[in-house]
Amino acid sequence: SQVMSLIHVLNKVGVVVQRTKTAGTLNWHPEDGAKLLTLSNIPRSDSVLVGDTVLTGNLSHSYPPGHMVGVVTGILRDNATNFLTLKVRPSVNFANLQQVMVVQNKQFEELTQLHKETIKKVDERK
Repeated sequence: SQVMSLIHVLNKVGVVVQRTKTAGTLNWHPEDGAKLLTLSNIPRSDSVLVGDTVLTGNLSHSYPPGHMVGVVTGILRDNATNFLTLKVRPSVNFANLQQVMVVQNKQFEELTQLHKETIKKVDERK
């Protein structure tokens, strides 16, 4: 098996804001320290609020959907784009983890093959 912490610069996780059902991409930036994660690709029109819960999404090969990731602690509006950037406090203290979850995705090979075939068909239409 492979292990990559959520607070690794190469890890990007598909998540969803529980209340609004809006999906986005969660990642960690070292300059924020281990205290906050960054959730991007949230439309400015979304009604997300500080205190909203962030869950693992349905589009991940690595994480089962519906597990709590953290809570929105800040909302940044970028006037140059139509998206919000959310700051998320993780639901765990990564410096003091006691338990972890190991997940085996029994459909990983099938999902990977479908993804490759989709990319191939998209490339063929270009």
